Amino acid sequence: MNWKNIGRRLKQIFCFSIAVLVVCSGLMFGWSSDAIAVPDATTVRDPFAQGIDQVAGEGTANQIEGKATEDLGRIQRQVDQAVSQIDGGVQQAKGRAQKDIGRTQQAVEEMTDAAQESAEGILDTAKDLLN
Repeated sequence: MNWKNIGRRLKQIFCFSIAVLVVCSGLMFGWSSDAIAVPDATTVRDPFAQGIDQVAGEGTANQIEGKATEDLGRIQRQVDQAVSQIDGGVQQAKGRAQKDIGRTQQAVEEMTDAAQESAEGILDTAKDLLN
């Protein structure tokens, strides 16, 4: 990853953070983006969203909230993928370790058998010499 990509990524993170800050501050201070239906089919919007729309143009608050939700979903998916990769790597390492333990046990058994056969051979040779 080069400096240009790092700068671009930091800019994306910063923009996302600002959007999340705007949305979260609205939630913390009771400025909900939920519309309330009234009998004459008009909607009552929260004052925070109205303020943003008045300053930046109609629909901007919804665009910001939508972008924040979209980015949050993207980040959540990336985190889930990273966690899945980590879990897969852990399982793979466990499998390799278990396989290596089995190979070691097999090698120890073979060496024990070979040592026992060798000891029996030496014992037989010593008996033959004494007889």
